[in-house]
Amino acid sequence: MFNPFVSIIIPVYNGSDFLSQAIDSALGQTYLNIEVIVIDDGSNDSGLTCAVAESYGDRIRFISKENGGVASALNEGIRQMKGEFFSWLSHDDLYEPGKVEAQVAYLGQSEDKNIVVYSDYTFVTAGRDLLELIRHEGFPPEESFFHMATTNSINGCTLLIPKKVFDEFGGFDETLTTTQDYSKWLQICQAYPFHHVGEQLLMSRVHDNQGSRTIGGHDEAVDAYFDKAFSLLMPDMLLALFESSTLAEKLDELLKRCALRGSIRDYIRTIRLTRGTLGRFSPGEYFYWYVLVKGVLLKKLPQQVIEFLLKARDQIRRLHGPAKLDFENIYRQNEWNGDESRSGRGSSLMQTETTREFLSPLLKELNIKSFLDLPCGDFAWMKSVDLSGVHYIGGDIVAPLVEKNQERYGAKDREFRMVDLLNDPLPDTDLLFCRDCLVHLSNEDIAKAVDNIKASNVTYLMTTTFPGRKNDELYGIWRPVDLEAVPFNFPKPLQLFNEKCTEEGGRYEDKSLGLWAVSSL
Repeated sequence: MFNPFVSIIIPVYNGSDFLSQAIDSALGQTYLNIEVIVIDDGSNDSGLTCAVAESYGDRIRFISKENGGVASALNEGIRQMKGEFFSWLSHDDLYEPGKVEAQVAYLGQSEDKNIVVYSDYTFVTAGRDLLELIRHEGFPPEESFFHMATTNSINGCTLLIPKKVFDEFGGFDETLTTTQDYSKWLQICQAYPFHHVGEQLLMSRVHDNQGSRTIGGHDEAVDAYFDKAFSLLMPDMLLALFESSTLAEKLDELLKRCALRGSIRDYIRTIRLTRGTLGRFSPGEYFYWYVLVKGVLLKKLPQQVIEFLLKARDQIRRLHGPAKLDFENIYRQNEWNGDESRSGRGSSLMQTETTREFLSPLLKELNIKSFLDLPCGDFAWMKSVDLSGVHYIGGDIVAPLVEKNQERYGAKDREFRMVDLLNDPLPDTDLLFCRDCLVHLSNEDIAKAVDNIKASNVTYLMTTTFPGRKNDELYGIWRPVDLEAVPFNFPKPLQLFNEKCTEEGGRYEDKSLGLWAVSSL
């Protein structure tokens, strides 16, 4: 009977909030031949994290070390483990009870034990409410390298890895702060194929304090990973796509093969969030500008491919225009990955704290009696604002969202309507509150929205702006815009409120809400 000893490694740093739940999920495995090792990576929270781990006594092995990052903590766990197989669990995630048993059972039925097993997983909120099920289609094990090089969809905490992998290839790269896992999988899958167990075996928490959101340089590190991965792919793989068929078919095949879209992290999200014009993929010009202007991959593309992309970009722009975000699909699938709101992380209570503090006093100061919130999203944070004495209209273009808001929050002085900022006449209101909207639009559509606002009977406009930024014609998912700069040329706002945004390590600390009299635009 195949009954290997499995080591579950839990690295933690200042994680007293969720650590006990992670440990409980590890100890609660239906597969019993395990050990649980908690590695404290130099926590400095006055002993709170250590106290949680120590409360389990000899039910776990607890090891403390100086702070060195996740990779160093994982490596310490690998050095200390006694098991034949390695299973990583983040301190804020949870295993399903049958995680290890299901994967060991798969290995037991496999003639080749020199494989890595991965599974499906769910995203959950801090309170463990379901956000999204990530169900992999799976890929042939012999194609593991190609798929690992062009996507990063596998969650490392779903893996079960033979200990001999680390004996052969060494541990995680301790110079990497956030992509040590992607890089390791890319390395080992060249010798150890990845096999899919089609069960949901992990709950992965999404919250504002997780490392991928708080560690500086995460986005740059992920982009660097894809750049490195792409450079390992054979250029002939791309050139083979251009030997026959029409321009549209070539483009469609190029996207489906993932060789480019997976190498640009932002673009893989853009094609998922935009309306397709070639099958289920969008050829939005954002991709072409990103590749050709930003130069992320330009130096690595064969000249024949570069020439094709230039021609394809021009034809797509003529035939289809810029890509449009599919906001209804974003809402249904929670594509923004918000743990508190389907409008995204920027609509969390933490990211809206400053806005909620100044908004109610401002309404009273301006004697606002009617208030159009467009787009209103799912009303997650706005419901915490004191709107007494104000007739509130929540407008949005997502029909199911508007219907749910009206059913859940509609009241005498609170209503929700379908309103399109670009094309619909706007309700007569004292204030149009337009947070995180124009930043999703092209320059042309921003101009169209402003013209629509100017044609309305709205008195004041409050909207997102990034003072001092240089405006860029690139757009797709989201981009900072300075409405006072060319080509928008708004006058100086009557008031300007910095939102104190902390997303992505403070990269958008200049994110603000500006107040303008519509008559001045």
